[in-house]
Amino acid sequence: MSRKRVKLKINPIRAGLTAVCVVLIAFGVFSVSVNREGGGGDAGRNGAAYASLEYYDAKLRQRYEAYGAANPNMPPSEVVWRVDAGLDAPFYSNVREITDFTPPVLVNKHNRLPDGYEPEGLMYTSSGQMMTAETKTAYEALRDAAGEAGFHINAVAAYRSVEYQKGYYNKAVMERGKEAADRRVPRAGFSEHHLGVAIDLAVVGGGADEFAGTREAEWVAENAPSFGFITRYTAENADVTGYDAAPEHLTYVGAEVAGRMSAEGIGSLEEYWVRYVAYGINTSD
Repeated sequence: MSRKRVKLKINPIRAGLTAVCVVLIAFGVFSVSVNREGGGGDAGRNGAAYASLEYYDAKLRQRYEAYGAANPNMPPSEVVWRVDAGLDAPFYSNVREITDFTPPVLVNKHNRLPDGYEPEGLMYTSSGQMMTAETKTAYEALRDAAGEAGFHINAVAAYRSVEYQKGYYNKAVMERGKEAADRRVPRAGFSEHHLGVAIDLAVVGGGADEFAGTREAEWVAENAPSFGFITRYTAENADVTGYDAAPEHLTYVGAEVAGRMSAEGIGSLEEYWVRYVAYGINTSD
C-alpha cells in the first residue's frame, strides 16, 4: 500500500507573527521574574545604589523604593538621606521627640523638643537677647566683623520658651492663616529658638522681616559659616525644611560643622545630620 505524501503549506506572515508572539511572551516572563527578584529595571539599579551608601538603613528599603519611584529624577544618595530624615512623610507627622541634645541638634517639623524644655547656660547679649554662651560669642564676633566691613547688624530674636512660642505661632495663624503661618513660624516645641542657638538678624533700626534683600543679608550669607553659623532656611532647601526662605534666621552649629557643610555643598542641617550624626560617619577624615 503506497503512502500519499501531503505537502503542508505554511503561511509565512502567520508564522512570523507566531514567532514574534512567542518571543514577546518569553521576554515578558523573564522580565517579571527578574523584577520580582529585584534585579532588573530602575528599582534594581537604585536598590544597589541605595545599599552602597554608608547611611543606608535596610529597615527602610521599601520606603526608599517608594520615595524613589515618586521622585524618579532624584539621585539615590538624596533619596536615602531624605527618607532617613523622615521627609517621605508629611510635615508634623511621624514626629520623634528629641532625647539626645549633643550638638548639632536637629529640630524641625519631624523632630520635637520635650514639653518645658529649657537649655542651660543662657546669657544675655547687649541688645537684651538670650542665647547659649557659645552662640553669644560667635554672634558678637560676626556682628563686629560685619561692622568692620561697613555692615551694621543686630540680633532681634534668639531664645524663646516653648510657652512663648505657642502664643507667637497662634498670633501668626490669626494674622496669616494656618498654611502661611506654617511656612514662616514653627509650632511650639518645633522651633530652633528653644535651643538658644538660633538668632534672627536685622539691619540696625529695622525688623527681621526687612532683612532679606539687603547688602547686610548678602554679607551675612557669605561670611556666616566662618563664625559657625548656617543660614538655616533658604529658597533651595524649602522643600526639606517646610519654611520659606528666611535669610535673617541663622543657626549656630559650630565652625567645624558649618565649614564642612559649606565645603561639601550640603544645603540643609537635615542632610548633615543624617550623614554625619545619625549614622555616625567619621567626621575627622
